[in-house]
Amino acid sequence: RLGAALVTNPPEGWSARREAADRQSEPARRAFYLCGNRAAVQEANRLRASGRPVVMDRSAASTLAFGAATAGRT
Repeated sequence: RLGAALVTNPPEGWSARREAADRQSEPARRAFYLCGNRAAVQEANRLRASGRPVVMDRSAASTLAFGAATAGRT
């Protein structure tokens, strides 16, 4: 209805990498998700620069909040 592009985080096409990352240590998982955040933001910025509205399913803030909540539980 909005005519917006959907940008997922981690980006679409990263499912195999996500499954592998989720089997790693907490610091490795966190690094993967932060990398996914960067890729998603770059894609969103590219789309916005072309004049297209963007809807994201998650942002860097959610990854950082999760990291803070799980700190010390590795």
